[in-house]
Amino acid sequence: MRLHTHWHEVENPRPWLFRCVRNLALNHLRNNKRNTSLETSKQDSKEWESPLPAPEDTLGKLETIGTLQLLIAELPEPDRTLVSLKYLSGLRYEEIATQTNLTVSNVGYKLHHTLKSLATSLRHLGIEAAEG
Repeated sequence: MRLHTHWHEVENPRPWLFRCVRNLALNHLRNNKRNTSLETSKQDSKEWESPLPAPEDTLGKLETIGTLQLLIAELPEPDRTLVSLKYLSGLRYEEIATQTNLTVSNVGYKLHHTLKSLATSLRHLGIEAAEG
């Protein structure tokens, strides 16, 4: 509904939608905090140990992935193509160079600076270290 009401203001709807949904989810979590912490609950019931990761860890990872997807969607097309070929298609630098008509060293240079830019953007958003 928000996209429909702001359609005339939105240039790129997909990243806008991701950001809107992310912000709504964060607002919901912030406004509906639990009364007891999960750490207290774990200490009270030592006999029940879940092999699954803690929900807040999973939520943090999913939030980081969503944020990273937004940042990648906002990259210029050539940089987005390089990231896609390297990390989605799993190509080596030589194969990427052949497909993009760049030199192998230029592929490495551009990917390095694109990834560095993404890492800086994540740090500015408060995401220090991404695992995996």
